[in-house]
Amino acid sequence: MIKKERKEPLQLKKLESTLRLLLPHHPKRHTIEEDLKNFRAGYRGERELDYHLSFLPDEPYHIYQGLRLPGCQIDAFVLSTSFAVIIECKNLSGTLTFSHQLTREKANQKQGFSNPILQAQRQRIMLLKWMDSLRLKPLPIHCLVAVSFPSSIIEFENDHKHLVHQVTHAEGIPFKIEEWNGNKTSS
Repeated sequence: MIKKERKEPLQLKKLESTLRLLLPHHPKRHTIEEDLKNFRAGYRGERELDYHLSFLPDEPYHIYQGLRLPGCQIDAFVLSTSFAVIIECKNLSGTLTFSHQLTREKANQKQGFSNPILQAQRQRIMLLKWMDSLRLKPLPIHCLVAVSFPSSIIEFENDHKHLVHQVTHAEGIPFKIEEWNGNKTSS
């Protein structure tokens, strides 16, 4: 059951408004266009994740889309009676290699990104601190990375093969959550 629906990010609206006001040859126009392109892609990826999360049964799950807590923003948070899941969403095309960082190879160019698994784990720490400050009983919190671009190839460096349990395409997220809940879905 969706408890908090995702709203279009304010930053996206600000970038769109700024771009409409800029003259075609303004020196910042290209930078703002790139930022807008990235924000739109991220938002589309989050919406794709929301679609796949909609296949989870209403009970025992509560879904919070774009959850903001003191000091952190969680792309998707799923709460059940026995555990919670923090999901960091990445909407990147190409070949994605996970190790100590995320690397994308596309059109024979490599680009590095910060590690989304570590980002989700930081959010987990912040969430546990927040729960402790409210004197809430802690529960197991899993961290996942959803790759929402369906044709992306996901790879893991040799020393990081264990990350396969934390990274999947967005369509696989509900099945992973159901496994943790003990509901093995037949194939």
